[in-house]
Amino acid sequence: MKQSAADRQTSILAALVGGLLLAMTFLGALALGAQDNSERGAFILRTRSDTLVIERFTRSATRLQSSVFIKGGPRLEYVAELGAFNSVGALELMQFAPNARTDDAPAARVRVTFRGDSAFAEVNGAVQRIKSSAGALPGVNNAIALFEQFTRRAREALVRARFRTSHLPEA
Repeated sequence: MKQSAADRQTSILAALVGGLLLAMTFLGALALGAQDNSERGAFILRTRSDTLVIERFTRSATRLQSSVFIKGGPRLEYVAELGAFNSVGALELMQFAPNARTDDAPAARVRVTFRGDSAFAEVNGAVQRIKSSAGALPGVNNAIALFEQFTRRAREALVRARFRTSHLPEA
């Protein structure tokens, strides 16, 4: 069956538009992928065949968000605001009842802000100052992604030390 010239032009135009849309979709996905530099992962603590803790996290340059599921225990969620040299500027902790649904309100909520040599913990509107050291990192039981800030900081310090080291010219 022969196509008329108008039908051929319409088919060619449809193919060109379809190809253009496909290319724009592909390039848009590449651009969005380049903008999202977040890392997703999980830590699982097991003893033999028994899973004790599962932590699922998402990390970007400025934020670490995680959910920690403890066998038979409460669910813990936290959001850490990350800064330069793998520091933590603030940490919000939310603890949920052991059998809480994902849409339930937390049973307890704490926000800790780190400034200078102090941490300021806010619980139910009351703020308590905790003496610390400048640059201290927080730690929370079973929050392995948060503890990973220690290793990230150590690795960054090692890289910085290597670049500061002078070498004598070889003879």
